[in-house]
Amino acid sequence: MIDELQKPFLDVAQIAASRAIMGLDTQLIDDGTYFVVEIDGDLAGCGGWSRRATLYGSDQTPGRSPALLNPATDAARVRAMYTHPRPQWCGGAAHAQSAVSQGSGPIFPVLSILAP
Repeated sequence: MIDELQKPFLDVAQIAASRAIMGLDTQLIDDGTYFVVEIDGDLAGCGGWSRRATLYGSDQTPGRSPALLNPATDAARVRAMYTHPRPQWCGGAAHAQSAVSQGSGPIFPVLSILAP
């Protein structure tokens, strides 16, 4: 799906290169911080947040770190956010913020959105 959404903006080589930083991050799934959002039974988006030092990327991205962040000094990180292009479907980051403040584990008072 990501490849299809990128076609109007990137050529084939650029799409292939993007796979180094985009893709499945199983650490988010294992941590229980990755979510799928549906609206009326249709996939609207997916994404999550991380309590880990890794800034971005998928399982195969070099330079990942499983080190845990300190909620007293570090912000939790919005990660791997993908949304359907329908403009009326929004709010994925708000859902992540809600999950950070209500999820299990340490509570992070600050949430940051980063990009590579």
